[in-house]
Amino acid sequence: MGKPRKFGEKPREKRPPTGSRAGLEAAALRYLERFDCSTARLKKVLTERVSKAARAGVEEAAAAPAIIEQILERYQSSGLINDQRFAQNFAERQRDRGASRRMIEQKLRQRGISAELVQQVFPRGESMKSELEAAQAFARRRRLGPHRKPDVREAYRQKDLMALARAGFDYDTASRVIGNSSANDDEF
Repeated sequence: MGKPRKFGEKPREKRPPTGSRAGLEAAALRYLERFDCSTARLKKVLTERVSKAARAGVEEAAAAPAIIEQILERYQSSGLINDQRFAQNFAERQRDRGASRRMIEQKLRQRGISAELVQQVFPRGESMKSELEAAQAFARRRRLGPHRKPDVREAYRQKDLMALARAGFDYDTASRVIGNSSANDDEF
């Protein structure tokens, strides 16, 4: 959005949309300076920029899809964009925040990461941190189970289990994190 203007200050002029190679290169580099992203995300950003230029009547926009492919290919070969690195970093950040394996896999697929790459990030039988540690981090962040006040823990047990289930954790993991086994577990 940018800085707020002071009273009487003229608004900053926006850059005109462009579909040229130089304009797309500059836009891609500006985006990569700010964000670590997947190839699919950068392609989407550049394609949106080109479609904006086409709506503005820029003639260069017709040749832009081929230019975008060349830019992406060059950035991948140079290592500027690396879907493996992006997926690994994203998964580690999400795990630290308490996201389940299922949730991380879903978010990676939404960001254009292939299923094969997702499987490389999560090899079968091992993970970056255990699912239990991630569930504990989630419960701590959301103040569920043992992180609630002691006098209301039992009353909110089912709700806490459901919150962990919605976050993608299985019942065994959720019940271990919440603790204090109850007769109401059969309803879950």
